[in-house]
Amino acid sequence: YKEFIGNGTLKQVEYLLEFTGGVPPEGLNYYHKKFLKLYNRDPLSKTVCFNGVNNALEALKLMGCRLSLCTQKFSEPATIILDGLDLTRHFDGFAFGDSLDVLKPDSRMVELATSDHGTGQLFYIGDSEVDAQTAKNSKAKFLLFLHGYRKKSVDEINPVAVFSDYKTVPSLIKSFISEKLS
Repeated sequence: YKEFIGNGTLKQVEYLLEFTGGVPPEGLNYYHKKFLKLYNRDPLSKTVCFNGVNNALEALKLMGCRLSLCTQKFSEPATIILDGLDLTRHFDGFAFGDSLDVLKPDSRMVELATSDHGTGQLFYIGDSEVDAQTAKNSKAKFLLFLHGYRKKSVDEINPVAVFSDYKTVPSLIKSFISEKLS
């Protein structure tokens, strides 16, 4: 199923319909609305955080990092998920799939989420080619989580760092900040 994820729910529904025989006569928008209605009923119950995410976010905040979230998910289900997983408190800015008339990899998603952060080094943590392109478009250093939705090899994505455990993220960020100060 992961090959259908990453470009927003409209594309996800389109990919699913194409995979199962094509878009029926009712049209893509009809099925997208049905999908959203079903998904929005309960976006949280089968959603879990990867190990170490909360601790990594807390450590980054203690380091003085300003954190933002860019997601293709629409604001309503994303907020339910973030609140339900106790993640909202870590973030200073957000860009959701319905915040703008564009989605990732458009850099305006990152610009919106980080609009009140001031200047400084920008890091983008993600798990896919879309995230890598978003980072590139935003001139951010890209850190790739290895257990996500990517379809290409690490070499093809070419991140500045990779990780498989979120507890290592604060030390990765520290190493890049220290490197810049040297």
